[in-house]
This record gives sequence, C-alpha cells and structure tokens, in this order.
Amino acid sequence: MYVLPGTNIEVRELTYAAARELLDSIFLTGGLVLSQVSGITECAPHVIQNWVKRGFVSPPVNKKYSKRQFCRIVFISFLKEVMQIDRVMALMGYINGHLDDESDDLVDDFTLYCYFIETIGRLRDFGEESVDAAVELAVADWGEGFIRGRLRETLRAMATAYGATVLKSRTMLITNQLSL
Repeated sequence: MYVLPGTNIEVRELTYAAARELLDSIFLTGGLVLSQVSGITECAPHVIQNWVKRGFVSPPVNKKYSKRQFCRIVFISFLKEVMQIDRVMALMGYINGHLDDESDDLVDDFTLYCYFIETIGRLRDFGEESVDAAVELAVADWGEGFIRGRLRETLRAMATAYGATVLKSRTMLITNQLSL
C-alpha cells in the first residue's frame, strides 16, 4: 500500500488512472467542506483559509472545495515542507498563471496531480536521471509543445521536492532511533 502524497489516503498503486478514479469518487457529491479537506490533508483549517485569503487557492463555492482546489492545497502542503512558500507559489504559477484564477491554467491542478502521482509511481530513486525518466514516461501521452515543456519541468521540480520530503522523513526516523 502507498499513501497519496499530501494526504492520508491509502492506495494500492501510484498511477494516473488510480489517482483520477479515487479523487473522482471522493468528489462525486460535488465538493468537500473545509473540515473534510483538513482531515484528508492534515492541514489545519485556518492554514487552508489563509491560503485562500492570500490568493494561493481560489475561494470555495458554497463552502465546498473542488478537486482542483483540493489538489492545489495538497501541492502547497507537501511542497512547503522543503521549499519556501514564495517558491512553491512561483512553481504553481509557472504552470497555472494567476493562482486565484483557474481560467488561465495551462494544466489544471487535478490533472497535474494525477500526472504527479504517475511520475512518483515510476520512481525507483530520487536521482536526477531517475526523476527525468519517470517524468518523460508519465507525460508520454501529452503531445509536444510549450505546455508539455512546462508540465515536464513542473513535474521534475515537484518529484524532486517529494523525494526530499521522503528523505527528510527517513532521516528523522533514523535519528530518532539513535541515542543522540
């Protein structure tokens, strides 16, 4: 079993299709309220509300967060563990333009998250060559052009950051077991 990055949701496999199917089923009713998003992401409600207030996430509609908003929250949550928040937002803006406006997204956050899951599902280690190869395989169906280039570079940064969070967690486990 695996855990979807940025959540506490267990899955059998880390693939684009599995992530899409699972998130589609979670959002079948049309959205999640703040307490549900907070519970799944383990982000405090006031933190999520602050991100909305600061324009990092578009405001919920009728107090419900969409799949896109949820995925943006997930990205911010795990990326901020290894990057400064201004760099996280710059990375998100690289692929999605104005962060509080979904209409200018090159790749919406839900699709980006599914490609991200496909990428990390293909990783065997977090070296540069492995990340590059996993990204190329994950976006093989995308076609060519400007957007694919941005998608590829964004996924490279996100997969590397994810690797850093995994290695940071391993380091903490190891050092906690030592008599320091």
